Amino acid sequence: MAKPPPIDIPAMICQQEKNYFYWLTSNHAPGIGAVVEFGTWLGSSSAHLSAGLGGRELYCYDHFVWSDQYNAKSEIKLKDGEDFSDIFLQNMERCGAKVIVNTSKMTDITWDGGPIELLILDAPKQASDLARLLTVFGPSLIPGQTRIALQDYQHFPSYQISLVMDAIRSSVALEHVVVAVNSNLQPNTVSFFVSAPIDTAELAEVVNTFKTWSAERIRETWSRIMEPLPEQVRARMAPGLALFLYDAGHEEEATKALAAISMDRLMLVRWDRMAGLHVSKRYPKLFESVQEARVGSIGAGERKALLAAEKAVGAARAQGDQTGVVDGLIAVLEITPNDEGTKERLASAALSARQEQRVLDYLVRHGQADLSAPRIESLFKRVYMACKTAVQGGDFDLAHRCLETLTLVDDKHPWVEALRASLAKLAAPAARSA
Repeated sequence: MAKPPPIDIPAMICQQEKNYFYWLTSNHAPGIGAVVEFGTWLGSSSAHLSAGLGGRELYCYDHFVWSDQYNAKSEIKLKDGEDFSDIFLQNMERCGAKVIVNTSKMTDITWDGGPIELLILDAPKQASDLARLLTVFGPSLIPGQTRIALQDYQHFPSYQISLVMDAIRSSVALEHVVVAVNSNLQPNTVSFFVSAPIDTAELAEVVNTFKTWSAERIRETWSRIMEPLPEQVRARMAPGLALFLYDAGHEEEATKALAAISMDRLMLVRWDRMAGLHVSKRYPKLFESVQEARVGSIGAGERKALLAAEKAVGAARAQGDQTGVVDGLIAVLEITPNDEGTKERLASAALSARQEQRVLDYLVRHGQADLSAPRIESLFKRVYMACKTAVQGGDFDLAHRCLETLTLVDDKHPWVEALRASLAKLAAPAARSA
């Protein structure tokens, strides 16, 4: 519940995590070692960490290479593979953050900066990558003082993070778990307290062998990982067991483990969101089983149409045809109108394709525009900005269309009231000239 200063930088972390990072450096960085962050993106976490350091330096590592998937997560639009380190530095300067920037891949990471009192890791998702970083930074961690924060620990496709930390459980202990408080955005961060030097031999053994483990050993390990976590976090991480089993070649066991999980709306949204990402190609049978469970109640004709629509979405995405992705997802939603996951995917596609007004208008006219959903809220904000720009540019027709959509979503929203007044002023001269 810490209150950091206002920081307006696009982020892939939620407010609870921003609060936590500010609180972490404010309360657990006395200055006996460096504070190191690996995986900064545009710098929201960096700025919050820096704000709690009171002018001390923050060591920031990132590859700073843009990916197409980032375009749906911020207003910034860059080409795939483009360097964005200048944007990061501009954000840090604007926030007054004192940073030492290192552009580096995980395979090239080195450290000679002395003791480390806080290590914040976001970039590593796979066991081998995290193990490498812990091996590099491990000798500089201070037993009885250092904390390691892991931003994707609660993200079940990144289950290997929890496996690595379990491998060094003789050296670290789970200390902080960030949970959601009245929020639709779910945090993924936890932190561990370092009590002894990292056991790199045990770490290497687990990383090199876990994909050969028996199903029994996997379940035993997963039970130990889950035991200290809050119930809501265990529920979010539960599918990680199925991925763990699948990676070790126990596909039938994995499918059964997934079927035993109760899939609420948010969980189905996560699976749907990942359906268009590379992770779905690693676990095809698991994604097929989730899809089967979702469409099990529809008729044969609708099922055929749904599969065709999903195929069209995949083809459009492979060709980089963002408009085609939007068209295909609208077709999917027509068949499964109550599917929250598809609605989220459609909203994300609209943000990427710059078709916010079209999609928000479609959703609201079908009774599916709930502003409590973060992606729908993003659409609403984008349409509001488009309307505001159209008013300023004197484009009455575009402004009117945008305002009509916004009014259908929430005609009492303060933004709508302000735009309505602005649009009236814009229309007045036209009416007098007529």
